[in-house]
Amino acid sequence: MRGVVVDFEEPTLEQEKRELVKANAEIHRLQHATDERILALISQRADPGKSILDSALLIDQLEQSKSASADQRRRMAQSEQAEVKTDTARLRYYALARHAATLYFAMAEMAKVNHMYQFSLARFMQLFTAVFEETKAKASVVGSGPPAAEQEHFLARLKALARALTAKVHSYVIRSLYEQDRLTWSFLLLTRLLRADAELDEVALGFFLHGADATHQASLPNPAPLWISPEAWRQTSALDLMEPFRTGGLSADISQQPERWRKWVSGPAPHLDPMPPKWEHITPFHRLCLLRCLRPDRLPAAIRNLVASRLDPSFVEPVSVDISTVWREAGPLVPVVLLLSPGEDPTRVLEMGAERQEMGGRFRKISLGLGQSARAEKMLQECMSLGHWLFMQNCHLAPDWLPTLARQLECVAPDRVHQRFRLFLATRPTPHFPVSILENALKVSTEAPSSIRETLTRSMDALIKQPDFQDRVQRYGTNWTRIHYLLAFLHAVVVGRSRYAGVGWSLPYHFSHDELRLSAKQLGWLLTEGPTCSVPLALMFICFCPACLDVHISVPLALMFIFLSRLP
Repeated sequence: MRGVVVDFEEPTLEQEKRELVKANAEIHRLQHATDERILALISQRADPGKSILDSALLIDQLEQSKSASADQRRRMAQSEQAEVKTDTARLRYYALARHAATLYFAMAEMAKVNHMYQFSLARFMQLFTAVFEETKAKASVVGSGPPAAEQEHFLARLKALARALTAKVHSYVIRSLYEQDRLTWSFLLLTRLLRADAELDEVALGFFLHGADATHQASLPNPAPLWISPEAWRQTSALDLMEPFRTGGLSADISQQPERWRKWVSGPAPHLDPMPPKWEHITPFHRLCLLRCLRPDRLPAAIRNLVASRLDPSFVEPVSVDISTVWREAGPLVPVVLLLSPGEDPTRVLEMGAERQEMGGRFRKISLGLGQSARAEKMLQECMSLGHWLFMQNCHLAPDWLPTLARQLECVAPDRVHQRFRLFLATRPTPHFPVSILENALKVSTEAPSSIRETLTRSMDALIKQPDFQDRVQRYGTNWTRIHYLLAFLHAVVVGRSRYAGVGWSLPYHFSHDELRLSAKQLGWLLTEGPTCSVPLALMFICFCPACLDVHISVPLALMFIFLSRLP
């Protein structure tokens, strides 16, 4: 890893290192050959009745070998001194190389969470090199020691590269994960980086992950059984076995001031509120341990706050995955694996992407399942040779054929695959999916947004990225963008309400992205070819609500009326 870093930052230094390694190997070979020649001469000239010193030819050859051996040893010593000097200069990049290795092993550990989260070292190295190419760094000059200003610039450069690499790896991994596993990844990344910097309290982390030992019993009685459960008190008393809770006497302090602790525990945000006196100095990890015992419901928020403060708020912010950005990174032999979730179908997004890439007439799709293996294999070969896009749906329904697909992708020669060929594989998580495909592929989770903000962001991003967006603005005017935003907001509200079923509303409603696109088209027609009034609200009620919301009661109609009637 350090060799890759030095090769990008100081290519001359790395080249010197390679040349020294080759030179040392050649010197060792010549020295060994000289020693072998001397031994051979001695054995050939050996005579029981005569001394080897009586042979002038042998003595001359021995002298020549001795001189050559001394020269080789001198060259070896010089080469070793130069190599030590070069290695000393290369040590400056050790911290960045260690940081990169930490990131890779954090990626690799995600496979323990879900079989589909497989990441190869080759893919990581591509991300690693991409960071250097994007930053366009200038190589430093290796010398006896840079001046203070140059050294400060060098350290700043290493820190910038580490931050850029961390952000690159995070953005690559996070789009491959389901929403339920993204916070796990952020926390895993933070703990691994803290451990590499020797800033992690291993005892506190162990308690946070596993809790108190099953045989542990509280030494003091529960002082507040009304708001501290027996198990919570047992876990809390176990904290007295680690610092700083042992020195401060946590259990005794809670027993002496139960009302003060109750106010902190019952607060809406104990992970942010000031701790009771005497405990303000504890570290964020120790606070996590305390929350694990008394307020486990606030742990996700506390972890987000910790990751945001130590890394960056972007590491815990909602991620809106845009599939259109993924196929640009894919290649003829780099498939895209779409991790499916209930209610999400990426077919339309891929079709629109194919149209934007002028591949609309060369987009093929097949749904795998019983009896579809032979047809899928034939389509794969045709699309490879003709340069089509192939979308294989429901790959989890063909577990017996997936190893065959993996072998074909591994064995096919790159020159036999059309450069415009792209392969998309849609599947649900399954342990039968080949690891070789997952490690080489670009993985994207197709999951419904979990908040109004994410849903609204996705809808507006899709609108802005349409090729004719500016033409529509000029054609329809500002009312079109305003009402489209209100439609997207209503869509986000309805989608967000679906998780609560009929709670609050008498019936669950559905408002898909396809229905939102249909409403946008109707909106354009109403603003140009509809009635002469600037914003025909009444006609919009009739077009949008029954078509998109399947209205049986007047609640969505009232919502739409409130939204649209407040337009300036």
